[in-house]
Amino acid sequence: MIVLEALSRFLPPQTIRSVLTQTARHSRRIRRLSAAAVVWLFIAIGIWTDLDMPAIWRQVVGTLRSLFLALEARRPPSKLALSQACTRAGPRVLRRLFVETSTPIALDRTHGAFYKRMRLMAIDGIRFEIPDTPANAAAFGQPRTQSNGQTIEGGYPQIHTIFLAETGTHMIVEAYINQFDPLLFA
Repeated sequence: MIVLEALSRFLPPQTIRSVLTQTARHSRRIRRLSAAAVVWLFIAIGIWTDLDMPAIWRQVVGTLRSLFLALEARRPPSKLALSQACTRAGPRVLRRLFVETSTPIALDRTHGAFYKRMRLMAIDGIRFEIPDTPANAAAFGQPRTQSNGQTIEGGYPQIHTIFLAETGTHMIVEAYINQFDPLLFA
């Protein structure tokens, strides 16, 4: 829980409200799951990858209760309600929040961050396997390989993420996500 408390110092409610307004995803009516709460749910999903959504929601509400005015007397939302809220918010909110908050943070005295007063940056990438569902296969394609001149589709769609990071702090300042096609990288 301490992780979200620390993050809430760098993601004040006004920043989240601004991003929700810019992406036209702010709550238009009073819901048990406010748009701001869903943003924190997205962030928490990335932190606690081993928990299911209701357990993550309990972490979010327990930690950031004052941000969304969650009342103890209310019944927690179902898995379906959490999933629908995430779908309603969509990926544009997270991308906008990333753009608003990801900036280089190294200071002149940060070891390994500068060379001759120029900020050092690095490009890196990683491949993620995502759940093997028809929706993911349609959105990201299936991995392919070649055997005896034949193209063979595999399971588990993959996405490839390329990062631009500050070397001294490892702060990611830009990211590009694309489907991964091993034939392109052979």
